Amino acid sequence: MHQVENLQSYFRLTPSRPLLEEAYFPTPYSHYVLIYNDSLVQAHDYTYLVDVADYLWSADPQIDIVQVVNAESAQRIPKAYCAKELSHNHLYFLVKNADMVISSDPLCGELCGIYNKPLVRLSGNSTPQTARPFFTEDSLH
Repeated sequence: MHQVENLQSYFRLTPSRPLLEEAYFPTPYSHYVLIYNDSLVQAHDYTYLVDVADYLWSADPQIDIVQVVNAESAQRIPKAYCAKELSHNHLYFLVKNADMVISSDPLCGELCGIYNKPLVRLSGNSTPQTARPFFTEDSLH
């Protein structure tokens, strides 16, 4: 029995959707694409966000972009509305109200699943030691 199922039967709990407490965060747009780059964690840092935004604007020049940055060193996208120093509650609100999310952060991926939002998950740099297949010739012996 899985640990969660064991706790569920012990405490007589039933699984349900997560309850996320959202906090309003003002944006100048009612329809927008949210771009979130977690530059604090090196493995989640994606360095080509300006190129991604340029691609979006080449497809639709009227598209509005809200960028969430969590560090002063984060790369800023020109012409995008910049939201910084957010709490998780603010992030929940922005993801819930976005038309689509582009992110390198696993939390945004989970939130998109909860809110049923389209997601483009960008991967940062990874080393061969952490990105190799689990089942290789070496691991079978």
